[in-house]
Amino acid sequence: MTDDSKLRGDGELTNDDITSEVVHYLDENGASVAGVAGFDSLDSNPYPDLQKAVVYGVALDPEFLRELIDWPDSGYSAECTRANGKLRELGTKLVSYLEERGFEAVSLGPTTENFDREKLAVDFPHKTAATRMGLGWIGKCDLLVTETFGSALRLNTVFTNAPLISGTPVERSFCGEYTKNFKKVA
Repeated sequence: MTDDSKLRGDGELTNDDITSEVVHYLDENGASVAGVAGFDSLDSNPYPDLQKAVVYGVALDPEFLRELIDWPDSGYSAECTRANGKLRELGTKLVSYLEERGFEAVSLGPTTENFDREKLAVDFPHKTAATRMGLGWIGKCDLLVTETFGSALRLNTVFTNAPLISGTPVERSFCGEYTKNFKKVA
């Protein structure tokens, strides 16, 4: 990592230390949320040898979203481009940090970079890692929903073999019968 992103400690680090350093770095450098998901026994992991996933997100500007009338528009696209740029930057630096410490790491890139337009799907949805780390749940909109940001969040995932401590997965939706902002498309 660069001089402006020095992490605490240069000696022998414990699993808790490494996990704290990773999350602290992401928090201090613009991530709105960050945590670790475990994929020890999950088939959807695209990198079976890398069983931990650092997932982090950058929130979309709430003031911009409140004023958004026609969606999607060029302003929304610009806001997503801003967030995706930050996610890419953090992913590159995080991979370097982990590799410098002798671990393997692969950044998937922001949410739309590996989108298959024919299948309308991605190889690995970041929301899977986000629910596995306890960030939120899959809502009625089929998006990740968080308590803090709702669905107004862009995500990235870095898979690694670093011995990080995983968060507690969220395995159910908390939307319940809530339908205030849910419109049926006819």
